[in-house]
Amino acid sequence: MENFHFFIACEDQLAKALCIKLIKYALPEATYNEPIVTGGSGELRKKVEPFLKIASQKGYATLLLTDLDQISNVQRLKDTWLNKFNVPERFFLHICVREAESWVLADAEGFSSWALIPKSKIPRTPDEESHIKERLVHMFRKYSN
Repeated sequence: MENFHFFIACEDQLAKALCIKLIKYALPEATYNEPIVTGGSGELRKKVEPFLKIASQKGYATLLLTDLDQISNVQRLKDTWLNKFNVPERFFLHICVREAESWVLADAEGFSSWALIPKSKIPRTPDEESHIKERLVHMFRKYSN
């Protein structure tokens, strides 16, 4: 498999860590630039077209990571962001259902062990939490050092 140099953009610092982890896991030989952290999905969406152009160049790939938030489904978000573009093979748009925090908390045992938060305090269905970011911060403040 050909190695790529990735350009990465995401919404926040947690998503940044997840992007790096995804690349290191899936393509350990790949290189990447310092990820762009946009602060939200609106700013990230503005980066789609330039990232599509980068991904069309030989030797380069792009990874964007966004939250689904309140959009009804993944396909609707993809259609909204990408419908007018020709999407290159090395353009990767990953969507966290519902939020990046949900991805992290879905591994309750691993997260509990890492964060020293009792597993019983971690939501069993993090995607159904209406304010998962706030819940995560609260858990850290209360149980972790």
